[in-house]
Amino acid sequence: MQSKISYELSQPVCSLLLFKLFSDHPARQAKKESRFDAALAIEQKNYDEAERILANVFRDFHQQKQVDSFCNLLPLFAEIAFARNGIDAATDTITSFVNRVKLIDSSAAVVRQLYMDAAEFYANRGNSKHGYDAEIRALEVALKEANADQTVLAQLQYNLGVYAQRLGQVQLSETHHRKAMQIREHDEKATNEHRYLSYNAMGAVMWYAFKLDSAAHFFNLSLAELEKMPPNPNNKYYRRSIILNNLAGLYAEQGRYTEGIRAQEECIRISQLFMNDPEPHPKKLAAEVGLYQGLDNLAGLFKDVGDFKRAGELLHYSYAKKQERLDEGHADIFISEVLLGQHYTDIREYDKAIVYLEKGLNKMAETNGEYLYWEADACFSMARALAALNRTEEAKQYYNRSDQLFKDSYNDSYDNSYLSYLRHTALFWANNNDLAKARKTAQQGYDYILKVQGPGTLAGFYQLLNLAEVHYIAGQYRESIRYADEGLKVLNGVVQTAGNRLDSVKMQMYHPQAILLHEKARYALAQNKDSVLLSSIAAQLEKAIHILEQRKFLVDDPESINILMAENAALLEFAKEIEMQRYRLTGQENLLDRFINLHESTLYTRIRSRLDQTQAIHFANLPENIYEEETKLKANISATLTGDSSTSFDDYLEAQQKWTHHLERLRKEFPAYYQMRYASLTRDWQTMQTSLPEGQTIIRYYFAGDSLYGLVIDRDKKNTDVVTGTFIIKPDWRIV
Repeated sequence: MQSKISYELSQPVCSLLLFKLFSDHPARQAKKESRFDAALAIEQKNYDEAERILANVFRDFHQQKQVDSFCNLLPLFAEIAFARNGIDAATDTITSFVNRVKLIDSSAAVVRQLYMDAAEFYANRGNSKHGYDAEIRALEVALKEANADQTVLAQLQYNLGVYAQRLGQVQLSETHHRKAMQIREHDEKATNEHRYLSYNAMGAVMWYAFKLDSAAHFFNLSLAELEKMPPNPNNKYYRRSIILNNLAGLYAEQGRYTEGIRAQEECIRISQLFMNDPEPHPKKLAAEVGLYQGLDNLAGLFKDVGDFKRAGELLHYSYAKKQERLDEGHADIFISEVLLGQHYTDIREYDKAIVYLEKGLNKMAETNGEYLYWEADACFSMARALAALNRTEEAKQYYNRSDQLFKDSYNDSYDNSYLSYLRHTALFWANNNDLAKARKTAQQGYDYILKVQGPGTLAGFYQLLNLAEVHYIAGQYRESIRYADEGLKVLNGVVQTAGNRLDSVKMQMYHPQAILLHEKARYALAQNKDSVLLSSIAAQLEKAIHILEQRKFLVDDPESINILMAENAALLEFAKEIEMQRYRLTGQENLLDRFINLHESTLYTRIRSRLDQTQAIHFANLPENIYEEETKLKANISATLTGDSSTSFDDYLEAQQKWTHHLERLRKEFPAYYQMRYASLTRDWQTMQTSLPEGQTIIRYYFAGDSLYGLVIDRDKKNTDVVTGTFIIKPDWRIV
């Protein structure tokens, strides 16, 4: 899940003022009935009364020859039709209204503005396909005007770029935005606002091509233009929130996660300030949608640093708010379903993932909106979930479908979602014996990064790691070592740029995997697996486990830790196997201790997880009031995310802060309980051994590689006897 870049529609000359914004301001209304009275009637669902008022207002405009005011009425007529019978009825009403106005005045300026207002009506309903089509008609009309106004043409091209981006048609969006930018660069009437809009849009174009330096350049130019504009709520809050949202995603891709999270939280905070401003404003609905998108993006940032619990909470909160506040067919609702499907795929709850992804895909099929990007992303996640459930043929179908959709959406440009798709699909084909296709796909992603960024970036490391893994699966171990070596060198350089611990740990998220691939390939190539080789491999694996341990301190919930352990199970298993082989070669008891510690750590984590899933457990040496407080704090976090409309994101942040303070108190005042529930992944076997009762002997069994080991031990005995037997491990065996 990636951060989604956002930008606004350029406001038409004839302002589209939604009815809900005027209901609390009767003092603004004229004495005779006006469109504001109609808006109030619509809000009260008195549609017959609203139609009567609008008919009178239309007649007044006609009699007074105020033809340029007809555009104010179009969204209100459309809103009534939409409320009664949905989007198709609204479209019929818009067509009828435009034709009616044409009989009165068919001048290009009047008709063009009607289509532009129709387009924004559709946009506010989350229907970008209808919006794009209406804006195209506006452009066609404008191009027929003698001496067409270049400012208007730029505005139309810009808006078309926005609609195309929302539909996931990245290349089409770029085409429109480049045309808008070219016009504005030569238009003396272009304002700071025009430049702000186009610079931000071009930043998005560069983002979707993964040209991050260019994206940063344009976003900062946009911010500079914004600083020159009047400090009204629209500029101070709404537009600034858009830039912050975009910079947050950019910072994350550059490995600056601390800055990214701060920028995203500030984006959400000022979006709420804009929505809470008592003055009416036509951008408030767009700001509300932007707020939910900001929450989705913040969830993505938390997911990227391994905090799956917080990511899931934010996604569910955003989804609930969208269902409560947005129209039933709004695109952002099915976008939330896709994001939740991705989330459950990431945390390996594949059945839940499929349910959400099917919901999203079904809604997309009903819209006929050509939401290419989102359909591609949904199919990609569906393929991952099906592959994990060993439904390989179905997974192939979804990978192929996703591939075509991504190509249709991006053409020759790749963003981080497309690059992630290429990495996953390369591994899928490698694991399903299509090695030529796997190598070609992995190389495709790496070649693109070399072209747009060069080799020395975090994205370059990801692609090199992908190539290393594909070649390892293919049994080409020398090539795997070469790519892993290159990747590790790149990563070591990138980590030097980290500004703080969070950024450093996030940059190294796949560092353990790179070390593991490198060492497994070394092991596979070695003819003589002597103690020198094994010691060298063990040292590198210990380094990888240490990095893994650092990641644990970024999260404190069992769900995220379980995912962390599952993602790195192969590392821990290989480390166990190496330590057992070292012990068998040398007989050194400390090596056996290392083997046992690794095994007990994974077992301890599973026990901890089951304790967290069991509510009816009481803990010794922990006062009941402390446990009750802990339970209440956890419940408060959930309540802020699933409560009624009175709860806000600030409530969630406050609940999270209280939970962090609670954990610190546990660590200081109740260390035994803290160690059991929330502390380090690793366990000290020697400490556990000395806790055995006098006179008792235990036997423990361990798997390492394809061998089963039996360990006999008591409180004091140090000469441990190991009995080995080789077994065939069946695929359906599970460790319990």
